[in-house]
Amino acid sequence: MKPILLIVDDNLGDRELVRQALAEIGSAVGILEAADGDDALELLETLKREHKRLPDVILLDLNLVRLSGHEVLSRIKADEAFHSIPVVVYTSSQAGADISRSYHLGAASVLTKPLTFGEAEILFSNFVLFWLRPVTFDPAEKSQEPERAEA
Repeated sequence: MKPILLIVDDNLGDRELVRQALAEIGSAVGILEAADGDDALELLETLKREHKRLPDVILLDLNLVRLSGHEVLSRIKADEAFHSIPVVVYTSSQAGADISRSYHLGAASVLTKPLTFGEAEILFSNFVLFWLRPVTFDPAEKSQEPERAEA
């Protein structure tokens, strides 16, 4: 099953850069897009309501119109249906306060937006290997504890 990535960024050029970099490295990733935080939360609620597959990872810009990326992250992590989806913050900010707050709110990682297409290819090659290739899971599935061997 092809992993699904939700890109949340109000900059069409940045969303296109992610799509192009993923295509260039030959990544077989399903892509959903949201142009702002409200659209992202609405999309997630629609997927949940219609019992459709949720994204495996969310790539979230911090500097969004309407709702900030931090607010979106907070709402995602507060919702039982979405809280286990890894959210990777994708930002041009290098402010320590933004990075610290992102982790405090539950971000799985923080990535700095690349300046060139070559940097984007390298970044997303690693992103795919780390976040999308090894394991995909259905957060709605209940995990089972492994059986313990008797001593």
